[in-house]
Amino acid sequence: MEFAKELNEYYLLGQAIEKLENRIKYLDAQLYSSPRFEKVVITESSGKNIMEEKYINLLTKKEDLQRNMDELAERKERVENYIDNISDMLIKSIAEKRVFEKKHFRQIARELGGNNTEDSVKKMYYRHVLNVNEEK
Repeated sequence: MEFAKELNEYYLLGQAIEKLENRIKYLDAQLYSSPRFEKVVITESSGKNIMEEKYINLLTKKEDLQRNMDELAERKERVENYIDNISDMLIKSIAEKRVFEKKHFRQIARELGGNNTEDSVKKMYYRHVLNVNEEK
């Protein structure tokens, strides 16, 4: 995935991780409240243990969600590490405000003050992001 896209999607990663965490909590509640398959044996004509099958399905769903959440958390951490390691303090400040705080370039320029305009801040940010894409 293109790194610029990851930067732009940073705030969505947090929301997606939170949703997955909630879904995992819901599955945990179902797992802990459901009777274990060894306690209750209900069989179909095929001889399958229905409770065991449902329990295994819940565990499988939980594992899949956890795997997805870990992948998203890794992407989020990659963006955070990258921004933390920017040596140019102006670019770092712009990136933090744009990516972490989801501010518009106009607002960032106002906050930075000086001769910074919306266009100059935007150009600095995208030049840096484009350089990162070429390096990766």
